[in-house]
Amino acid sequence: MNFNTRFGILFSVAALATFLGACSDESSPNSADEEQSLSSSVEEVPSSSSVDEISSSSSAGSSSSGNSVTAGDSSSSSSGDTELRVPEGGKFHWDGANDGSRVMTGLDNGTGTSGYWYWYNDIVDGGNSRIDWPVEEAEEGDMLKPVIEACQGICGTFILDEGTLDYEPFVVVGFNIAGTETFTGGSAVPADISAWGGLCVTYSSTNDIELDMSFGDAGDAGVGYFLPCAFLHKSTEKTEACIPWKRFSSSRGWLGDIEKEVKQIASIKFRIQGESGTEGEFNIMSVGSYVEQ
Repeated sequence: MNFNTRFGILFSVAALATFLGACSDESSPNSADEEQSLSSSVEEVPSSSSVDEISSSSSAGSSSSGNSVTAGDSSSSSSGDTELRVPEGGKFHWDGANDGSRVMTGLDNGTGTSGYWYWYNDIVDGGNSRIDWPVEEAEEGDMLKPVIEACQGICGTFILDEGTLDYEPFVVVGFNIAGTETFTGGSAVPADISAWGGLCVTYSSTNDIELDMSFGDAGDAGVGYFLPCAFLHKSTEKTEACIPWKRFSSSRGWLGDIEKEVKQIASIKFRIQGESGTEGEFNIMSVGSYVEQ
């Protein structure tokens, strides 16, 4: 399997009930010194109902998103360190208008597969949700490159359609932090991103976006799909949210220690989920580490 076909492979993971949704209902407000904003501040808010990792990749889907904690150890997401680590004071920043289609995290594992955007939806469990892009995706390789060049970010129109699902439909865009095990694909490799301090995102969206920290397929399963997450409030204006790790709330039932969990993160994902029939627009314009602020 070569680089060009790697991004078009379908992948699937275990389905969960809707009640396993993401961010806690007990999120507390962010203080002024914990969050900065360009046009309006964004806090974590509770999810109505969300499910993590119930999907297949789309035709643009990065099979590199067939994520897994190293060696498929589903328990390692909550303990131990990885070989890939952000140095103290290390940072990254991707601006869709200036930095091309690949997010340079500085943590590529040597395969050259980190930072490529992918997307997926709920098709595996019977959903029909989709993203309509403003331009055609590339037929191979970096499939979302034409979209990023046209949008100066990741932008599109989402259509949520439950089909035969028994949970709320969704779409996800994301990228792997350190890449996959090999050039031709395989599991996404986790990295210690604790030194980033958190994440800053510039975006607009007609719906709330759930910002998930994924441990990869095996790691997510190992914690029951309860992931560290935060919410980006819907805003039709260009908005920046800067959220330190301590402001990432636990999922319902998640008992992890965020300071430890961010040492085993494989992917950063942006999830839009809601009632069937919901349509809207989004644009992820930039994403970077909190420490750069």
